[in-house]
Amino acid sequence: MATPQKVFYENMHFWILPLILVFFKFLFDMLPKPVFFGLFAAAVVGIIAYDKYKVQQSEKAAQQLEKSADNFLDELAASEKAALEKAQSKKAMKEKQKKEKLRAQEMKRAKAAPAKPQQEDEDEDEDDMLDRMAEIQSKKKN
Repeated sequence: MATPQKVFYENMHFWILPLILVFFKFLFDMLPKPVFFGLFAAAVVGIIAYDKYKVQQSEKAAQQLEKSADNFLDELAASEKAALEKAQSKKAMKEKQKKEKLRAQEMKRAKAAPAKPQQEDEDEDEDDMLDRMAEIQSKKKN
């Protein structure tokens, strides 16, 4: 639904344009013709120059915004890279600690029962040696 203010704003040109035309007619009648046309041309050139100035200002603002966005993205990428490296170093540290823990456990196990495996190996070596000696002696007797 249209409010009175919205209707007034939408239809503003219906009463402003006639006022502008009356003002131009007054200037046309009061000023000499070359002065009037000179002022009119200066006003048109001024409006065009102002428009170009505003376009340049908006382009500069857009470039600054683009630079700041690029800087932000670069900083974000650097922080992500740092976070990734930190996570990888933590993971490597955990793996290293895990390996050290396993080594410590293996050493504890080795200290707890080192004699039995060595004794069995020595027993097997002695048995093999005795078997060979027995074979050699049996060959000599035959």
